[in-house]
Amino acid sequence: MKRNILWMWTTSICLSLIMPSCKDGDEGQAEAVEKGAEILITAVFAPNQLGDNGYADLVMDGLQGIKCTQQAYKKDTLDVSYISQFDRESTINAMVEWAKTPRNPFTNGEYKRRLLILTENYMLDWIDSVIPHLHPVDEVLVMKCAEEDLDIADERLKLGKRLHGMNISIAEPIRKFCKFMKDYIKFYNDTHDDKISMQHLLVFRIYPDSIVNYRDSISEVLSEQLGGPSKFSTMGLSTEVGTASYSDIFNTDMLNASWYLGMLLKSINGTDNTAFFIVDMGAANAGFDYFLLGMDNASLIPLMLDAKNNIGNKLSIIRNFNLCLIKWGSKWTSSQPESMPRMEIHGNWDNMCIDNIQ
Repeated sequence: MKRNILWMWTTSICLSLIMPSCKDGDEGQAEAVEKGAEILITAVFAPNQLGDNGYADLVMDGLQGIKCTQQAYKKDTLDVSYISQFDRESTINAMVEWAKTPRNPFTNGEYKRRLLILTENYMLDWIDSVIPHLHPVDEVLVMKCAEEDLDIADERLKLGKRLHGMNISIAEPIRKFCKFMKDYIKFYNDTHDDKISMQHLLVFRIYPDSIVNYRDSISEVLSEQLGGPSKFSTMGLSTEVGTASYSDIFNTDMLNASWYLGMLLKSINGTDNTAFFIVDMGAANAGFDYFLLGMDNASLIPLMLDAKNNIGNKLSIIRNFNLCLIKWGSKWTSSQPESMPRMEIHGNWDNMCIDNIQ
């Protein structure tokens, strides 16, 4: 049967699974292959999310890092895989297939434990049809969520101690960015007025705030620091979760975003205003990175979120989800079932969120 689940292996991972190291020639190899891995960790990415040069790729780095950590301790008990489909329906179908199939494809046995990682909090609304097929030892980790998301979802899912959450707060870097904007306006406009308005600040998202409840503190802190949500604008590239093709920088959504940005630039042209904007657009980050590189406009100051290879001298915030996932996943593999904490929060206090904002 053709599987919808896509498997991704680095060279070292592939060799360790398909061609385990031999003890004494073929006999040792046969023994290793027959035993196989006992644990499977699978990450589910939003449609077209991989290759974003940002958050999704950081999660992939973390997924592979868990495997490498196991290998470093000379353990061969873990397989890793991922699900990456082109739309919401295909992603759900792939998760259902995963839940139904606990068999190890490299042996004739089944995995003793499995972990399903949901890389977006809105995926909690996607797994109702997956839950009935999960085995009693399967657990779920939800990233970029709040504990209340887990509590609300678990009233429906009934996973109990098998449901976990992880997030990284960027509240403090956003507060620094707000101070930076105010100081910049006061200094370069030669004024004592440091108030930020909708003409100054724009937030680019994959989805608008009304569609997705973002849990990274951006909107909350901007409202807190600037005097309410009316002091900044938020633009989403898509209005339907799970259908955005934001990895294509030439699609209609990206053109609309470019038009909006162009209007913003036009509004400040010939004025003393400065346009600040926060770019959190998944794979589209890379497209905007190059777009901004060719612009010589001192009145345009972007803040890039989770852009791994930030081009030029732009402000940036990086959430180290790769390191958090390596730490969490490595601990999970050696822990007893249902023993991991319900929620784990990181931030600048443990160096899991870094920035270059002065």
